[in-house]
Amino acid sequence: MGTFTDAVTMECSPEGEPLRLWWRGLLHEVIAPPMNWYQRRPWWTDQRSLRPGEGVGYVDVQIWRLQVLREDEAESLTMDVVLYRPSLRWRVMKVHARVPLAAKEAQELVSPECANAEVLPVEVAGTEEWFGA
Repeated sequence: MGTFTDAVTMECSPEGEPLRLWWRGLLHEVIAPPMNWYQRRPWWTDQRSLRPGEGVGYVDVQIWRLQVLREDEAESLTMDVVLYRPSLRWRVMKVHARVPLAAKEAQELVSPECANAEVLPVEVAGTEEWFGA
């Protein structure tokens, strides 16, 4: 869908992990374990000077990738949201293309025997020199 910035209201677990969000007046439930990382802002382009201890959240911002579902929708949304510190404000940065739930449900239909199968190493002749075997 694109990159933009919209304010959201986020409800988090006691550990700080997003559980549900209200975006554009609608409730969205987080339906998969979220991923998060930190991204460095181009702080060197800003002429602002910070005193020691004021830089929390200024250099690095925390980004979360969430897969969410609105109860009246048949497809999930994947979105990137950013947590601005120290204000603890959340904003949607990017919304990715929708994923039909049928594809996700098909993955869940994999038999337990296959889902928990042990992965065995495969020996391929002629690869010893590549991997130092």
